[in-house]
Amino acid sequence: MGYATCSGGNPTTFGGVLRSEIRKNGDTIKGLCQALKEAGAPVSASQFGLWCRDERLPAKVRSYKALHAIEARYGLPHGYFIRKLSSTSGHVSCYAIKDVPHNRLELYAWHLPDNFVELPADKQAEIKAWVNRNIFYNTTEFRKYQSQAVREAFGINYLHSKRRKLPLRQGQGFSLAAASGDVSTEAPVHLMEEVNALVSFKTATLPPEGMDRLGRWSASTAHQKKVYLNLFFGALVSSPDSRVAGFGARAEDLTIALLVFPAVWDWYLAWREKRRGFFTAWETGMMIFAKSLSLRETGWLRQNGWLSSRLKPIAGLISEADVARAQTDWDAICDVMQRHAQRRSRALASVERVHRDPFEAIEPILNAKSPIREYRKITKQIITHLGRGGLKEYEQAEAIRAFLMLQFGMHLGLRQKNLRELLVSTSDCPTPEAVLAQKRRGELQWNSATERWEVLVPAVAFKNASSPFFFRAKPYLCVIPNVDDLYAIIAAYIEKHRFVLIGDRDDPGTFFVKGNLKKKGRPDFDRGSFYDAWRSAIVKFGIYNPYTNRGAIRGLLPHGPHCVRDVLATHVLKTTGSVELAGHAIQDTPEMVAQFYGRFLPSEKTALVVEAIKDAWKD
Repeated sequence: MGYATCSGGNPTTFGGVLRSEIRKNGDTIKGLCQALKEAGAPVSASQFGLWCRDERLPAKVRSYKALHAIEARYGLPHGYFIRKLSSTSGHVSCYAIKDVPHNRLELYAWHLPDNFVELPADKQAEIKAWVNRNIFYNTTEFRKYQSQAVREAFGINYLHSKRRKLPLRQGQGFSLAAASGDVSTEAPVHLMEEVNALVSFKTATLPPEGMDRLGRWSASTAHQKKVYLNLFFGALVSSPDSRVAGFGARAEDLTIALLVFPAVWDWYLAWREKRRGFFTAWETGMMIFAKSLSLRETGWLRQNGWLSSRLKPIAGLISEADVARAQTDWDAICDVMQRHAQRRSRALASVERVHRDPFEAIEPILNAKSPIREYRKITKQIITHLGRGGLKEYEQAEAIRAFLMLQFGMHLGLRQKNLRELLVSTSDCPTPEAVLAQKRRGELQWNSATERWEVLVPAVAFKNASSPFFFRAKPYLCVIPNVDDLYAIIAAYIEKHRFVLIGDRDDPGTFFVKGNLKKKGRPDFDRGSFYDAWRSAIVKFGIYNPYTNRGAIRGLLPHGPHCVRDVLATHVLKTTGSVELAGHAIQDTPEMVAQFYGRFLPSEKTALVVEAIKDAWKD
């Protein structure tokens, strides 16, 4: 059999190692299979063929027993093949574990020690509990709440619904199944049309003739408002007897005009408080949104009084008298709602609580004297992983992309959106700033004069484009330093690894691209997939695993790309004490840094002062 021989050189895969040992010992697969059968560790010739061709890896206890028998036959140290299996594949396979969901197999395999299948059942359970706790579920209060909330999902699907007539029967509507309450159902046509009209009004270059507005939504803001409304109407239509414990309204009674009634909002606020246990900035934002819809001259609901014709009484929420008043004097109803929203948003702001500690996942990094140096340990771990060799082409491309994502995050401090939408130009004629401004995207550009990579992002592409950081709307420009062999890695990524990830799909032009072995879907990242890719890099290379001794940082928890802005701002604060410089590092104001990003403890401030004045005490 051809796969039983080796062409020479050092094998770089497990199959290559196995073939090499068979050849060196003058053995054949047929003879080896017979010897293993006699030793009580039988393996079929077809199974051996899969191993030798790297089409499958040994994963079960009986497979490990066979490997140990081969080691004894060839005079190799016990565990030789298991160590080779780990070093060449990057992790031991765990497909023998039956109770692990398929979408978690890869990460489970990564965090299992080489000899996992040989360990006692109680030790295996201990390791799996550690993986569940530190990789998938965590133990923080917010993640516990989030995990429960996901299991009680609700909403109405107008985000991707087709515009078609729905045969709504009396009593059918949106009401979710009382037994579950965790289904997202399709919105009726009239509600989709209303939401789409609002979004079109707020995102158009100019408002329609005869109408006015205050500000213009970006695509991401429009999506956020759709999510707001999705949850709002989803709560209204969810059955009171379901796990969501909604209001139980009928679908045919829903209209966006309901947003002008204080009673509807008060029910929603009370429902959210009961569900979460307290108010957060989310509820304050919702009330500010409600106020904007009812403002005089610029409010969209105020300027669309015809919507009152779609109002119907909802028992226990909106009476016939309420509907009549709205249809008689729409402006008066909007005035009441505007004042109500103003009072509620002011009251909520005074009692809202932070529903999670934004620094909890990266606490070990922020505690370090040099947070950036600490975070760099993760990228160094990736380089170490690549240096072991034996990776398949696709695995290597993913690791290189993970390195660049984290490295660019540390250098640039950009928000996730700006980072994932970053274009790349390798020619001497980079995209003009005006064109980038039209696209609302930045670009990685090669400056042939200075022989440096630069990132140019027009001010309009930023969430906070009106911030004083962008003096007179000047673009953001940052030179990428050539540290950690970064330029060579960028070149290799652009020339080879990026195309491995794209495959035969259309090139989206973005620097970072999604990989997909099935070559399906768009290769450019969206918000969720970019977060997942970043999180995957952290759980593979960042979180220290005491059972495998892999991972860079003890106590680190899974997190997304936004955390690197906290790391960068905190590093600048610790080293300079300047809130303003920390703001420059993440393209924001000192006020935003002090409120949201930088963690600068009193003890760290004191230590910085002591360091600054210590020379004054020397004679």
